Amino acid sequence: YIGTDNYQSGGQAVELIRQEAGDHARVGILAPDLDTGLCSVSGRLEGFKAAAEEAGLSVVGTCETTYDSLSALEAIRTFLADHPDVEVLYCAEAVSGQAAADVIRELGLEDELMVLAYDINSRIREDLLDGAMDITLSQDTKAVGEACASLLLELAKNRDMEQGTDVFLSCIPLTARDLEDKTDET
Repeated sequence: YIGTDNYQSGGQAVELIRQEAGDHARVGILAPDLDTGLCSVSGRLEGFKAAAEEAGLSVVGTCETTYDSLSALEAIRTFLADHPDVEVLYCAEAVSGQAAADVIRELGLEDELMVLAYDINSRIREDLLDGAMDITLSQDTKAVGEACASLLLELAKNRDMEQGTDVFLSCIPLTARDLEDKTDET
């Protein structure tokens, strides 16, 4: 395996929430299916819940979103109405994060709720820059590519090698400031 350590990224999310919103922040978890078969989402959720429990972070509830954006938007609106004390939305993947950003923007809660999601695309970049999302944990695709190339070179040199070593990588936290800094550099 060469890729993101999804379990560790859940713990990374807890640390970012503690840094930005405090040790006693009230968190809602958003994911498309809380018993998903997707190992990336499952790993993130397991890592987040374990780290949140260890840190004493208050998880106030979970919201099952869907990949149908209209249903996801409605589920998040209902979740926020049922949990008016939530301060942070932890979105275990990009689609939930994008839907959360839409609802945050719609309700004018950009300065009241922290949204943390995963991955980077043009839509998440826009959500970060306009304040509807605070942090995304981006997979380190450059490091994944480098690790794959390294392993292929190793396999080419040693054709008797039966198996390479697993490589687990951390996510890169990105904020609007990070994106603005990259724009300034170009």
